[in-house]
Amino acid sequence: MLILRLVAMGVLVYAGLRLRKYLLRQNSPAPQASAPEAETAPVEDILVEDPICQRLVPKKQAITVRDTEGLHHFCSEDCRNIFLQQREKDT
Repeated sequence: MLILRLVAMGVLVYAGLRLRKYLLRQNSPAPQASAPEAETAPVEDILVEDPICQRLVPKKQAITVRDTEGLHHFCSEDCRNIFLQQREKDT
């Protein structure tokens, strides 16, 4: 009989807590919908693709080479060197 009383008391306490939470939610003002920071923050950098390994690199961190075809961005000095070697072979 004691176990039944404990279970009944636990159910009543749980129901009371849920009711309290529901009532507090009803009385509180609606929260303001805020946009995530990613949507409101300005874009600080864009990604550029390395022509050798096709890895995306932040433009500010990329190693660059300018030639007659334009500006090329690289993820590392190794990729830049491979690119320059390929250009030398082509000419």
